[in-house]
Amino acid sequence: MDKKVAYLIVTIVLVIIVGIAAYLLIGTDNSEPVSNSKTSVKEQTTKEPEEIVYKYSGELQDATDEKIIRHIDTGGAASGSVEVVLKDGVYTLSATFTGLQQPSGSDFYEGWIINESTSELISVGQAAKSDDNYTISYNMGEDYSAYTKFVLTIEADDGESAPADHILEGIIKLVE
Repeated sequence: MDKKVAYLIVTIVLVIIVGIAAYLLIGTDNSEPVSNSKTSVKEQTTKEPEEIVYKYSGELQDATDEKIIRHIDTGGAASGSVEVVLKDGVYTLSATFTGLQQPSGSDFYEGWIINESTSELISVGQAAKSDDNYTISYNMGEDYSAYTKFVLTIEADDGESAPADHILEGIIKLVE
């Protein structure tokens, strides 16, 4: 009987030691400050991470040197603006152009973003007529913030994928 009592006492002591060790290792995490505010536990645990948003913009200047290009005569007075928002990994570009004539035949205006460090360029699409202006909207799930130059060209509908004659140009800069 003495052996059974000794095993029982050793087992009880071990359980107590393990319990104390677990309490000390797990139960005393003081990394979170204790708050006396009336914020509920649900509110404290459901905070979402701050959303990172980058905004860029640029003014576009007439690049024709007052020359007539593909039957387009801006008189040097065409202009535009471009805004870019990078939010949740989505690159959204919105551009508006004023002082542009309707292209002749099947010609069209096309927007381009250019990475000046690598000379890479990406078409952001054809400009659409909207009242007296032209606009381009472009969304992509990639970060193109390194593409800091915008160019609007006049293009012939000839299947050529390279940019043609420049009508407007500008630099896209970080706003905030």
